[in-house]
Amino acid sequence: MSKRRFFTAAILCILTAGIAAACTPENPQDNAPPPIIDSPSQSDASNWVEASAPITLDNVPRIAALGQLDQPDEITTIFTYALSPDATVLVGLNNAETLAWDLIDGSLMFTTSRADASRAYFSSDKTAVFILSSDGTLRALSSDTGGEMFNFAVHPTYNETTAFDPEMDRLAVGGMDGTVKIWDLFGRESLVTIDVGDTAITALAFSLDGTRVAAANETGDVSVWEWETLTEIDRVRNVLINVDGSTTPLVPLQLRFHPTGEHLAIATDRDTRLWHIGMENAVVRISVTEGLSPVLLFSPDGSFVVSGTTDAGLALWDGETGAPVIRLFDTTGRRISADFSPDGRMLVTSIFDGSVTLWNLSDVREQSIGTSRIPINSRSIFDVEWTDDGRLILIFDGNGAVYAWGIPPS
Repeated sequence: MSKRRFFTAAILCILTAGIAAACTPENPQDNAPPPIIDSPSQSDASNWVEASAPITLDNVPRIAALGQLDQPDEITTIFTYALSPDATVLVGLNNAETLAWDLIDGSLMFTTSRADASRAYFSSDKTAVFILSSDGTLRALSSDTGGEMFNFAVHPTYNETTAFDPEMDRLAVGGMDGTVKIWDLFGRESLVTIDVGDTAITALAFSLDGTRVAAANETGDVSVWEWETLTEIDRVRNVLINVDGSTTPLVPLQLRFHPTGEHLAIATDRDTRLWHIGMENAVVRISVTEGLSPVLLFSPDGSFVVSGTTDAGLALWDGETGAPVIRLFDTTGRRISADFSPDGRMLVTSIFDGSVTLWNLSDVREQSIGTSRIPINSRSIFDVEWTDDGRLILIFDGNGAVYAWGIPPS
């Protein structure tokens, strides 16, 4: 990216509170083009059908409900989940249980106690599921049976702040004491302890290649580290510039690395920012919010970053410059969720009391983006996930059900 391109974007969204409106994409609702699909069919979800191919723009008109995953015992919301690396097994946590389903045939593989777990991660070799409790106890479960393999404590002052490297089975864990521990989970070995500062860690993220970790704390600081050598690469403080020139620290609550590892998206409870790591004056304020953005994602190729809030809805921003691209109409509401297709050409979004929508990103133009609704007979959808193999869109219902959509056999 040229310096001229970066600094042009920086001028457009300069880091002050005074011109926030200039950094908000327009609403294209009145000029919406025809849908990318006509009317997805609703098949009998009680009979599971294996997806025949990845979902693409070419075959998306054939998308249909392939089946529904149900819970056998106490039926409550699946509040967090993990997918196996090959996207054939889903593990979910509800109020009482850890459950695993086979996504090839829809069968329930096992249930076991949740043990107060609030996080779940799948091992890179698919043999284990790691679940992490609020007291900092990590348990490794067999992905076939749910039986416990081992357990250990991850941090003496654990405050439920984590990041996972799925390629190397490494977990970064933050504490109230301002330190970050990075674990080799299978080796049950604490590899390094990073001293970030004196205040609690509020957000963590691994770069895609696993060599960098970003950490934020309560003072508004975000630092990026080459963690294996304990080398701090760069640090920035996130503040709100007040009218009188004074500053107020903004606490970062979500961090996401650009696929290159050279940029970092930062979500506070007041805005979203794009940080060009290692560049002087390189923080671009891309949106102003009231409340934390529940969505903060880069597209697979880094072209876009999507973020938004309950009141403002979702918007796309340029993943390199932070320049506004387009606002996604009709995305305001409770419990917003989104995920990109693996090829980055589509986006799926959901709203708890609204709809599930597919967006065509292959030719995004100002105030023009193709969309289509997925007909879900529920007003309590709270999460969506596009599997990494592209074959399934998983739609999580607050009533405990998980709906699978994809391309059925011809």
